[in-house]
Amino acid sequence: MGDVITEQNATERQAKQVEHRRELTTVPFETAVHLQHVIVKVIDNGDVAPSALAQLARAWSELEDRKRIIKMKPAPKPIDVTVKPRKQQASSGFSESPAQAKPKRASKVQADQIETPPRATE
Repeated sequence: MGDVITEQNATERQAKQVEHRRELTTVPFETAVHLQHVIVKVIDNGDVAPSALAQLARAWSELEDRKRIIKMKPAPKPIDVTVKPRKQQASSGFSESPAQAKPKRASKVQADQIETPPRATE
């Protein structure tokens, strides 16, 4: 009965665990940030081949992904380009049926085909 768990002991133990976790996550995170600073310095020199620039861009992207993983943030959802965009509906909350839609203007062909009644003469 020598180890009596008190509330103070439990909170101290939790604080130590949190500090230990923080140390484990900050060192890799700071390393990734440092490597990104190195990448920026290399790019600022200006004497970088186009293929090397592409590799540096890829390395930067990988470091950003590692930083997200270290911070335990979920990955963003990918954009689904196969889905067709929705059609906008009328602002009144319901769409008009074809019968309720406004009639289209008559084309020239349709206007020529319309027979006009003869004029009345006096």
